[in-house]
Amino acid sequence: MISTLQHTRPWMRGSSIRGRLLAHLPSELDHAVPASGWRRRRQHCIDAVGSTSNGASGTSGSSNLSMAAAGSASRRGWQAGCRVQPRPRARSAVCMGAAAAASAAVAPGAANPLVATLAVVVGWLVIAGSCSRSLPQILRILKNKSVQGLSLTSFSSELLCYMITVAYNLANGYAFSTFGDTAICALQNVAILALIFRLGSVRRSTQAALTAGLAAAGWWLLTGRCPPALLTALQTGSVVLLALGGRLPQILLNLRRGDSGELSLLTCALSLAGNLARVFTTLTLVGDPIILGSVATQATLNGILTWQTVDTARRLRSQASAPQVA
Repeated sequence: MISTLQHTRPWMRGSSIRGRLLAHLPSELDHAVPASGWRRRRQHCIDAVGSTSNGASGTSGSSNLSMAAAGSASRRGWQAGCRVQPRPRARSAVCMGAAAAASAAVAPGAANPLVATLAVVVGWLVIAGSCSRSLPQILRILKNKSVQGLSLTSFSSELLCYMITVAYNLANGYAFSTFGDTAICALQNVAILALIFRLGSVRRSTQAALTAGLAAAGWWLLTGRCPPALLTALQTGSVVLLALGGRLPQILLNLRRGDSGELSLLTCALSLAGNLARVFTTLTLVGDPIILGSVATQATLNGILTWQTVDTARRLRSQASAPQVA
């Protein structure tokens, strides 16, 4: 029995694994478990934790470090748990619980670290490209001194949707690489609206009311004063707002005019490419269905605008190459 070994063989306590275990055994277990049983149960617990760690070792370097830490903690938990549980089944449950904790230490998004890294790189590339997204449109307006064919409702509604999206991402703690281009495009929309106010025929009262409304909305959204539940509802509704107020007015205006006016083909193409890239990064890094629906809607509508500008450019080229009738 263990109690006999403790009293008759004190040399085992400091020179072997069994001795170190015996040195920590409580007195109430001295008559309960033989030494050979302890060795078998100790090996069973170590094998359980080791098999769990080996099963999840193919994820990533950071996950392996987390698994090693969890395995070490689970072994310490086994030592603490097995000393206070007198029944073998209880000790087995503690060991299996430690193994499950080690398995849960693996991050759920680390299944394919290469894809996640690629998504982060694509996200930053989209942000870099968004810095020049509206630049062709702004340069075209300044060159022609005209905002003909540009919808005030479209750009102002788009700016409001951008502010809601940025506020929603900040509130949920998403990485800047997943939404930074939206913030940059919002700033560029402010510049385009200023040009529409300056070069267009917008009344002063409309300019003042729209400027005050957008400024108040931005302050309320971006300073965290909007309740989380309402912000989620606004983000969901921004999909409809972007479609009805942001893109459809411009699409309908192009249809009525028969051309896209001063709308820049390069700006529309860059917007479409950025939306398609955002679908990939959202699926990989965020997984938020609200964000995904918004990005997919923008990609569809920007695709229509891109087709309209391409069709306008094609017809203008054909008219320019046609022979002039005297």
